[in-house]
Amino acid sequence: MTGAHPAALALTAFLAIAALPRTAGADDSDEPTGPKFPTSPDELSAPRLPAPFILPDLSHESWDFGMGWMLGVATAHRDGGTSPVLALARATVEGDVVLPRRLYIGATLPFASGLTADGSSGARTVAGNVELHGRIVFPLPSWLAFGAVFGVVVPSARYDRDSPAHAAAVAATSLEPTDALYFTPGAVALRPAMDMRIIRGPFIVQARQGIDIEIDSQTGRTVTTGRFLGHIGVHIQRDLELSIEATQVYLFDERVPDNRRTAITLGPGARIPVGPVDIGAAVVTNVFAPLSPEIDRFLAMRISLVVHLD
Repeated sequence: MTGAHPAALALTAFLAIAALPRTAGADDSDEPTGPKFPTSPDELSAPRLPAPFILPDLSHESWDFGMGWMLGVATAHRDGGTSPVLALARATVEGDVVLPRRLYIGATLPFASGLTADGSSGARTVAGNVELHGRIVFPLPSWLAFGAVFGVVVPSARYDRDSPAHAAAVAATSLEPTDALYFTPGAVALRPAMDMRIIRGPFIVQARQGIDIEIDSQTGRTVTTGRFLGHIGVHIQRDLELSIEATQVYLFDERVPDNRRTAITLGPGARIPVGPVDIGAAVVTNVFAPLSPEIDRFLAMRISLVVHLD
């Protein structure tokens, strides 16, 4: 039951915000009472919103280029109280093609850095597997966005599974467990998912629910993982947004003990657009056991920049 908390929280918030009454405007008396469906791509989105840290702005214009960094300190009591430093970085690009604000293509290049839990192997920094994706947004009322995404992870990581670099990368992925398959050498993965976003007044809820089908090119073994990413935000000023974000993975793998099948992260953040750039910072920690069995708890800072080329 504990593994369902972030998804249940997002669903509750989604339903509560959807039930909020619409704020009356000066010209509302002339509007039809039924739902308003978009008649052009420009109606698919409210005025530009700062993108979440863990998800894209579902209906942004043109091309977005993003760079995110996570730097954390972990505790590993079983190894004499060591505190390894872990880091993740991720470069992303996404833009609309053919159908403005409806059809997108993009790519992700991840990096990981860290020490193994005992610190004996020294620091390692590696580039992970590249992900290519396509995404579609369905035409719905302008306050609601709903879509689908399909990603393919290419085995571009260049290190061995038994190497200290892989051990350090596995530990670093505890900061963001939904990125774990990026750092499995020789792995090919299919990543279908569904997206939703609702905007009611100053409140925003966005979520992605998907599965990862990972195919080990070395052994032929297939592992399926469920993933959830959720964002709940409120605009306290015209541009500034405060938010809470959560991620969760659930491993459908009989080799993994039941008490380590799920990993959850949670943390508050703030984001503000400055011209064509979204700038944000957040704090992230684990709920229950982290993804890596080598550490017990972590605390991380997330910094993010997204450049919009309108």
